[in-house]
Amino acid sequence: MAIINNIPDALVMEHMNWHDFPGQPNKGGRKINPWPPGAITPAAGSGEEFLKFHRSFLDKFSKWVDSLPANERPSASALKPWKAVPATLKQSRFGWDLQIARDTARLLHPETFATLDELGAFIEWGIHGFLHGASAARWDEPVLNSMESLRSTYFYQIHGLVDSWRAKWVKAH
Repeated sequence: MAIINNIPDALVMEHMNWHDFPGQPNKGGRKINPWPPGAITPAAGSGEEFLKFHRSFLDKFSKWVDSLPANERPSASALKPWKAVPATLKQSRFGWDLQIARDTARLLHPETFATLDELGAFIEWGIHGFLHGASAARWDEPVLNSMESLRSTYFYQIHGLVDSWRAKWVKAH
C-alpha cells in the first residue's frame, strides 16, 4: 500500500502518546495501565479502552481525510477495512499458528465474550499484534511495528477489522 506522508503531527503524537504513556493521561497516555506491576492478566477496563480509543481515532482520521482536497487524499481502497484476516497472512512465516487460527475463529462468535472489555483485551493482547507484525513482514512496511504505524494505510485496514469485531459484539449483545 502506501505511507501517508501528510498526516498531521497532532494525530501521530496522539496515537504515540496513548500507547507510550499507559496510566498517564496527563501525558496523553491511556487512562488505564493495561499491565500494572505484578499483573498476570490485563487490567480491568483496558480492553474496552483499547477498542474505544481506536474507534474514536478512526473517526478523527476519517474527518481529516474528508477535509483534504480530493487529489491529496489517500486512496479509499487502500483504507478500506478488511472483512477478515487476509489469506496471505495465514502463513507460518508471518507468525500464523494454531492459536491465532483459534483466536480468529472465536472472533466469529462475539457472543462468547461476556463484556466489551473481555473482547478488547483478547484482541489487543493477541491477534492485534499478529496483524501488525504479519502485515509489516508481508508487505515490507516496517512502520507497522512502531507507534507511528498510523502512517501506513494498512493500519486503517487492520483497525477497521478490529472495529468490525467490536461492532459485531455490540450487535450480539
